[in-house]
Amino acid sequence: MSRARPASAEGAERLEQVRRAPSRCRLLGAAAVVGLIGLGASGPAAAEAVAVTDHRHDVWEAFYGDDGELLGWDQVGSRDNTNITSTQVRHQPRRVVITTTFVSLRTDSAVLFPGLKHVMRLDDGTELEAAVTLDPMPAGTAVLQDPETGSVECDGLAHRVDYQSDTVLVTIPRRCLSWPDWLRVNTVARSEDSSNRFFKDVGDRPGHGVGGFTRRLSAA
Repeated sequence: MSRARPASAEGAERLEQVRRAPSRCRLLGAAAVVGLIGLGASGPAAAEAVAVTDHRHDVWEAFYGDDGELLGWDQVGSRDNTNITSTQVRHQPRRVVITTTFVSLRTDSAVLFPGLKHVMRLDDGTELEAAVTLDPMPAGTAVLQDPETGSVECDGLAHRVDYQSDTVLVTIPRRCLSWPDWLRVNTVARSEDSSNRFFKDVGDRPGHGVGGFTRRLSAA
């Protein structure tokens, strides 16, 4: 039995896709981010928002048999760059803003290639994923992708990784989502270490399975 994740495992392929996908984002400077957040707070229409909390020590590690088959999961407490404590989603008139808070975000952690994925289920039943990876550190990379076809062009997609507040903010223009009347969001964090061990935290529950979606958030 081995805790090392096989190179052919589905989780590795998904994380590698996020890591190598060409960035479609524009990194925001501090002033731009402040202005962006201010739009949500003082604009003419308030955003419909939801906040989802998660346990602080509910990271799971996958372990595999010698043949590469996934045998199960062990709960391992907390891991840097992986353990989610809360996610806030705001559906604003022109953008969707998602802020995720972690127990600890560190550039010197042994946990490498952390990836954060927000699955957005739209009003027409389609799903798109806003994914952020901290590779390369410290700024990281963001991409909007279709789970079936890959990267989606999205001018204006932006993100910010704040290691002081342990938060990752991503903003997705609504036009890139075809202006949905409402959406729901599912969040999960995945990472691996230098020994090819694979960790996972579901953003709304202590288990390692598929997390739930938020309630419907209508456009403000």
